[in-house]
Amino acid sequence: MKEKRALWSLICFTIILSMAIPLWSGVVNASPAVEVWDRHDSGLYAVGEDSGGLSLMGGWNLISLPIVPFDTDIADVLAGMRRRDQLKSVWYFDQCENPAPDLGEWHVYDATTGTGDLHTIEAGKAYWFLMLHPGDAGYDAGAFPVSLWVFGTEAPMPPNSPSSYDVCKGWNMVGFRSMEDMTPEDYLGDFSPSEYGAIYGWDPYVQDWTTDPDKLVPGRGYWIPFSVAGTIYR
Repeated sequence: MKEKRALWSLICFTIILSMAIPLWSGVVNASPAVEVWDRHDSGLYAVGEDSGGLSLMGGWNLISLPIVPFDTDIADVLAGMRRRDQLKSVWYFDQCENPAPDLGEWHVYDATTGTGDLHTIEAGKAYWFLMLHPGDAGYDAGAFPVSLWVFGTEAPMPPNSPSSYDVCKGWNMVGFRSMEDMTPEDYLGDFSPSEYGAIYGWDPYVQDWTTDPDKLVPGRGYWIPFSVAGTIYR
């Protein structure tokens, strides 16, 4: 009888293990980060070099998160960066913080000291990432492009409401929350074309501005001036 119970236990364990391995492998293969291996959220996405995500070049990079991160704390978001030693600082301009027209406030995170008044990296916003570049101490040309892995979902999980992002009159650092390219007219469809001006992007490969792109691209951020305050619903 004991032998039958032991055999039955072994069979049950084998069945459970065979079911668990594919699920476990799917999560592990999606990410090199140990801290997310035990996540069971539906709609898990890993954004990085293997999935068309964020690649950072030496110098300035204007980026945004195409997904809603599990955790917006800046230290947690940056934990998914390979060769983080090549990051100098992260910058965000908040147009809505200063009530005076066309004024705003800069917030910065100093990656070399882990200090500053920028505490989160959120979907719907754009950020300047300043990486080391030739001439900087510690610059490693072989490290680039540096991949930033971000883990989250395509849309907020229940019971959260669908996402929306406020913009204010003046220049706004606008993030592009989408896993697919979109025309500016489609993404900014909550505004009439007369309510926003030229769209400025940044090419990190040549370290120069781009203007009025035909398509907004996942992982990129944009400077957009608005003549009215409003909300982007995405």
